[in-house]
Formats: sequence, C-alpha cells, structure tokens
Amino acid sequence: MSSLLVRVRILPRDSDTKLKDLLESVKSRLPNQMEIVNTNEEPIAFGIVAALIDVRMEDKEGVLETFESAVQSADAVSHLEIVAMSRSTTKLH
Repeated sequence: MSSLLVRVRILPRDSDTKLKDLLESVKSRLPNQMEIVNTNEEPIAFGIVAALIDVRMEDKEGVLETFESAVQSADAVSHLEIVAMSRSTTKLH
C-alpha cells in the first residue's frame, strides 16, 4: 500500500483568523481517507500567520485535486500552496 505525505502552506482569508480556527476549518473539509499528521505555523507579514500542514493520503489518481478542492472550500482559507510531497510504501508481512 502506497501513500503520499503532502506539506501545504495555507493562508487564512483574514489576518484575524486564529491558527486553531483555520485548522479546524480545513480538518472538517478533508475526506475520510486523508489525515493531518503534523501542523506548524509560519509568520508571513503584518500579523498574518500561515499554517504548514502535513497530510497523509492514499496514492491514487486525482487525490491531489480532491485534496485541493476540499481545502479551498473551507471558509477560513484564502490560498494554499503545495510545498513538498513524498511517496512512501509500506509492506505488511
């Protein structure tokens, strides 16, 4: 079974948006087979803080488009950028 680990930078729609609220908004939109595994914040400018989120998802066709659409549909999200992506394979014996 192969999976992707995708790191995205998500900018909030408003500078007053708290990181916790941004993460909850994104988490509520993710499909069940996607899981947030790590979060950090990244100061941008003028009090705006972006969220850096690592998401694990199944490696299959169209999964990135599904992910991007889900995140963009969150009310608190202004913009998202895929920063890094890594493929991992797990073998079960």
